[in-house]
Amino acid sequence: MLKSFYKNMNEENIKYLSHEEFVNEYKNGNLRLLINKRLEHALYSPFLDRFEVLAYVFWDYISIALVFIVPIILLFLKKSWIYILGSFFMGIIIYKTNRKSLEDCVLENMLRKEKFWGEMLLAGIILAKDNTNNKILPPQELSQKILNEILSKNKNK
Repeated sequence: MLKSFYKNMNEENIKYLSHEEFVNEYKNGNLRLLINKRLEHALYSPFLDRFEVLAYVFWDYISIALVFIVPIILLFLKKSWIYILGSFFMGIIIYKTNRKSLEDCVLENMLRKEKFWGEMLLAGIILAKDNTNNKILPPQELSQKILNEILSKNKNK
């Protein structure tokens, strides 16, 4: 499966970097990271800490409660509309902040953990490009190792 993925890639536009090279290039400002809108899929990674996932889910539910549930309760209690609007806007602010926090968490883990970095690039959640617009991917051996570990962790569940 992975061999066909690498065979179908246009070799002219791909640059294979190890994790250490990626970190150095990123810190030197030679890479651009494009974050996919399906960033929440990173939460399913076996390489992400459980506490980071729980924190994101907790604040996500708090924001949903502040946007929907609390205003309905305040409406039935006939509280002032200012409390309802305040709850609604607080929920939206928490949601946006939580989303930004997830982006920072994924980036930090990509720089710290080699397997998480490879998984995010291979899954297409993060697209890394260098200054000459080459797509960055991990070497095939590392990709195969990461894929095998993900599959073995999923079998154990």
